[in-house]
Amino acid sequence: MKKYLVPVDFSENTECACKYAIHFAEKEKAEIVLFHAYMYPIATADMTDDVVDSSTLITPEIMDSIEKAAKAGMLRLKNKLDK
Repeated sequence: MKKYLVPVDFSENTECACKYAIHFAEKEKAEIVLFHAYMYPIATADMTDDVVDSSTLITPEIMDSIEKAAKAGMLRLKNKLDK
C-alpha cells in the first residue's frame, strides 16, 4: 500500500494541505501519515557563559511541555480533519 508523508505545522495552510492529501490519497487508495517535527532547544558546549545563563537551560519540564503542545496540536488537527 502506498503511504504519503504529510508534514504539518498546525497552521491554516496545513489544514488545507491535509485536506488535499486526503482527497488525493482516497483516489490512490493510499494511507496518509501526518508528521510534525519539533526541536528541543539545547545549549551546546561551544556556547560561552555570556551566551548561556543557567536559568535559561531547558529543563525536563520544558521539554515535556514542548512535547505535550505538539501532541495537543496533532489531536486538534486530527479532530478538524475528521469532521
